[in-house]
Amino acid sequence: MMPTEEARCPKCGYSLLGLPEFRCPECGTPFDREYVEDVAARRLLLHWERPEIGRRVGRLTRTIVQASLHPGRFFSALSQRKDRSIESSGSFVVACCAASICLLIAGALLEQCVFLLWLTWKHGSPLQAWELIARVTRITASSQWYMPTLLILTMLLSVLAIAALLARGFRNRSGALRTMDVAAALSPAIAFGAFIGACAQVALAIPPVSFIGPVITVTLWGQVAVLLLLVWHFCRKVLKLSRAKTVATVIACGIVQYACGELVGLALGKLLVATLL
Repeated sequence: MMPTEEARCPKCGYSLLGLPEFRCPECGTPFDREYVEDVAARRLLLHWERPEIGRRVGRLTRTIVQASLHPGRFFSALSQRKDRSIESSGSFVVACCAASICLLIAGALLEQCVFLLWLTWKHGSPLQAWELIARVTRITASSQWYMPTLLILTMLLSVLAIAALLARGFRNRSGALRTMDVAAALSPAIAFGAFIGACAQVALAIPPVSFIGPVITVTLWGQVAVLLLLVWHFCRKVLKLSRAKTVATVIACGIVQYACGELVGLALGKLLVATLL
């Protein structure tokens, strides 16, 4: 029997929770205490850590969605674990970065399709629309990689820096969590930030042009909001910090994130200028 969300009898499927003896009352099959405890412990694992529930892509997606949409439950489960270290934490961070790259590429392709449809509707000729897109792409090819690269590198550097700050600054409260474990817990923000950026790319392809300012603002600050939201829940659920200390920690992490963005932006800006020249 595969471990599930609830311990059940391997013979008849009867729930084994809260029984006075280690024997199924439905069919009489005996079971071990360790079996029930193991199933209960597995409920606290990330989807990423449970190969029995599906393939890696599916487990990665479910973990990112859970952390981004239900951060309270995500970190509550992590705080209840006896061993808070995350299995294959480095691989999970890399997988989140790979997912963000795929999301941004998909967003760019969808942006071109939306723009092509709009030009076709405006000019009435798919061939003229395609020639115009090709001309624009040739002109801006050297700068089109700037924003996606900025998003990914800023989020990755921010997650690693904030993870080091939390793991070392609250070593007595984190249950000996390693920096990479904290980074893995926060890394869904990398992929979800890329999802926001991909949606913004598509929005930029839709007239009017006046949407550019708000869309760029949402792109840059949306990913920051997701990361700091995860930091907030990590401080409250895992570190058990007071509200005041949590606010101070989130502000400090926001400053770290801003510094990482400025550092990456400066480096990429110099590289962009060198490319254009």
